[in-house]
Amino acid sequence: HALRALLGDRLELLGRIDQARLLPRVAAATVLVAPSLNEFFGNQAVEAILLGTPVIATARTGMSDLIEQIGGGAVVEPENAPAFGAAVAELLRSGVPATSDAHIRLRELHSPRAVTDRLLDIYGEVLRDARKAPA
Repeated sequence: HALRALLGDRLELLGRIDQARLLPRVAAATVLVAPSLNEFFGNQAVEAILLGTPVIATARTGMSDLIEQIGGGAVVEPENAPAFGAAVAELLRSGVPATSDAHIRLRELHSPRAVTDRLLDIYGEVLRDARKAPA
């Protein structure tokens, strides 16, 4: 209700929609509000940032970790509708943060190449440790 009072007709609650309709809507959105309480990584935040849409995420989730690491939005306490409303109001008042820097950091940290390189480093460590272990 706090967001509806603040945004009126500009608030659109989509519910569940298919992927073909989802991405264009996220790209056109001013901000993606993601009040998830249990989100391991936060693919929706990744998709939104890559599409240039900032994200307001719930603290202590994979999405909040991502936003705190790369930027591109705001993090609020869970189950706090007034805090989400205030974060949206602040983004609208101060201007939506540029997601271009967050987009660059996201690609640097989570591109297939970056993830592959990190996994190869981990596997290399495991193999080195296994070779050092007594038989």
